[in-house]
Formats: sequence, C-alpha cells, structure tokens
Amino acid sequence: ASEDDGIPPRTDGNGLQQDSYNAYTMTFPTDPILDEDEGTCWLECRLYSSSSSKDNQQHEENSELLVVMGWSLCWMNDAWYVENLDW
Repeated sequence: ASEDDGIPPRTDGNGLQQDSYNAYTMTFPTDPILDEDEGTCWLECRLYSSSSSKDNQQHEENSELLVVMGWSLCWMNDAWYVENLDW
C-alpha cells in the first residue's frame, strides 16, 4: 500500500508502519528511570528490522538494530507526554 493508491499503510498494532517490504519491532530493554518529584521519566527504546521472534535476545542476534532512542516523558493532565526524543 502507498499514498498513491489511496490505501493507508498497515501498522503493527503499536503504531509502527509496515509495508510489504519492511516490518519493524520496537523494544524497551531497560527499566524506566522515573523521577516522581519532577514528574519525569526516561526510557530507552530500540527499533529493529523484521524478525519473527518477540524475544529481545533474539532481536539482537537475528535482526538489524536500526536506531537507539531515549524518550524523555513528562506527566501532565493525568497522562505521560513525550517531551523529547534523543537519537
């Protein structure tokens, strides 16, 4: 599917776009670093190329690591919001 044919691209259920050539897996390999006093949280996120396994160790062995990101979140209005992404 492409924008040209009017069919929206598929997602993997986590909002990551897939097409017939690519599938991506997002993992969060470490525990979040939470600062309750400041209302902030930091997460490490890794985006891997296609793999049939859901196991993080299998991703590292069988899939290509595409990017490592740090997500800075802030607590506002009873929800976590992405404040910053570090690539």
